[in-house]
Amino acid sequence: MWPVAFASLSGTQMLVRETTDHRSPLAIERFSPGVRLPLLTTAAGRAHLAFCPAEQRESLLEILRRSTHEVDKLAHNRAELDKTLEDTREKGYASAVHTKRVSDEISMAVPIVVENQVLAAVVVRFAETAVPFKIAVERFIPRLRDAAQRIKQTFIEQQLNPPTGSFQCARGSRGPLTALPAFGGPSGPFAFSARYTGGRRPNPKSCGAASHNSERSE
Repeated sequence: MWPVAFASLSGTQMLVRETTDHRSPLAIERFSPGVRLPLLTTAAGRAHLAFCPAEQRESLLEILRRSTHEVDKLAHNRAELDKTLEDTREKGYASAVHTKRVSDEISMAVPIVVENQVLAAVVVRFAETAVPFKIAVERFIPRLRDAAQRIKQTFIEQQLNPPTGSFQCARGSRGPLTALPAFGGPSGPFAFSARYTGGRRPNPKSCGAASHNSERSE
């Protein structure tokens, strides 16, 4: 079972809110909720940047251009970055490849968009030697999109009948996203059930800039 995660914007990074890493025997590396991901070099970050409102995207990139971190270097190459984000919008999903000792790891992410705001991204990671990229697109992307759509629908329904609690975008908080997935292996089936247990829709402007303290890959 390949690891699946939810990540949402926190400052100028993506914060992993929930993950199945520790239940996945196929995970190349195992991360825990609370791990921060760079925006420009991960599938989760690229999914957010590609589908978030232009004003928010420009604000984030303005901050990243002042960064001296290697993972933010792409912010200085606007032509290449714009092409990456345009390709992501055309495909409807983001991807990233990360070199590992045993096998390159590929991550793919689909955004959860509510009223032109990116609520979060749902991400899967897998070994390139086990699942070739083309096969992964055919096998995983439709299911990620289905999961994103069901999470979106649940969120909209909860806007009409708000549960107790609210979406927390404070640094270090896990927020209200909870996933209960089972992601099939190279030749196995994919099943994904998820629930959103939040309240108000998060306001991206209320999440302050976070420090760059992680270079994880998702």
